[in-house]
Amino acid sequence: MQKPVKLVNYYFTPFAIALIVSAAVVSTPGPRIVTTALLLVLFSFVFNLATAKISETNPQIIQRIINFRLITNYLINIVLVYILIGFWGPMWLLFVLTPVATALYENTTKTAIVTFMASITLFLIYILKGISGSIGIGQALTHVVFIIVLSFFVHSLVKIKN
Repeated sequence: MQKPVKLVNYYFTPFAIALIVSAAVVSTPGPRIVTTALLLVLFSFVFNLATAKISETNPQIIQRIINFRLITNYLINIVLVYILIGFWGPMWLLFVLTPVATALYENTTKTAIVTFMASITLFLIYILKGISGSIGIGQALTHVVFIIVLSFFVHSLVKIKN
């Protein structure tokens, strides 16, 4: 179980940082939003490194660490997507990370729950931000379907490997 934690840190953390920094730098959403986003990404980076290290030294509590990481990262991603989606379209990709990480660590039921929660949350954010029209709704639904398909694809690959 420790290996998936390292993989998530190795691939997802740099991607999330790059996505958020590019949103803050390229789209210029304003100093308050930039500061909030950068503080959240800094916290997330330190949090994920620390919990990965704790999971290495305390394998008996790894399941609790994984759950805590999933919840914390999901909540941070909600805030980041909500404040930055209007400035940087690719921000929705943050909602791919938690379901795919869950697909690596967990059973099919938990993967389904987290995947559908992330998908619904993303769709609600789009609605709250004023997405409308057939093209806007179609794009939002495509993002939702992508999250679902990718999560179950990764979960299936992990099951084949094990």
